[in-house]
Amino acid sequence: DFGVVNLDSIDFAEKIYFIKIDVEGFEDKVIKGGLNLIKRDLPMIVVEAQDYTDTIYDIIDMLVPLGYFYFKNGDSPNYYFYQDSDVKEILRERIIH
Repeated sequence: DFGVVNLDSIDFAEKIYFIKIDVEGFEDKVIKGGLNLIKRDLPMIVVEAQDYTDTIYDIIDMLVPLGYFYFKNGDSPNYYFYQDSDVKEILRERIIH
């Protein structure tokens, strides 16, 4: 037996920068259960989901209004959600280093 809690019920003292979700069809429920955390910290998010399902469209519908962009990498089941500021920070790190 194990318990299930949503992300918003956990008191994260530090900023969350990255979330990886792979829960076999319940990805949208993870996002819904962590929406306040996501709004607060705007982390990069990687979601493993099957293509062209209601689940991935529901996730897109939740995250795009928060300013997220997304892409899918070829045949990989991973969808990458990021903020414009994430890209600027990555580019800044590449240029400086």
